Amino acid sequence: MNENDTLKINRVISNATIDFNIEHKNAVITELKDILTKINIKGIHWYNENGLYKITTDDGYFINETSIKIKGKEITLSYNDIEHSELLLDETSFDFGSSYDSTNEYASWYTFEIKNNKLVLIQHQVVG
Repeated sequence: MNENDTLKINRVISNATIDFNIEHKNAVITELKDILTKINIKGIHWYNENGLYKITTDDGYFINETSIKIKGKEITLSYNDIEHSELLLDETSFDFGSSYDSTNEYASWYTFEIKNNKLVLIQHQVVG
């Protein structure tokens, strides 16, 4: 992804994005790059055949959880805007006005599988 090698990227995502138009496919690539930017691959810790690295951030607007979960030959990358910031937890927070809109909450996850020693996107799901 980071090398922007279109041929390699398309080999990984082509099965799950075959019916996507170019804008949708580009959005998938951009989101995957954003997820991988937040994930510390060297920071993945393992228990048995399961690996996990999860980071939660609060930018003052949303609390976001980004993660990579590995179970055997299945790898899931996810991006999830969970809820509004802790700045907005005070009962009077919205009395002062806020652009926060819970209808903008969003979750996206990508399920990859290792097939024939190659990483292949098998499913992309979105909610929100």
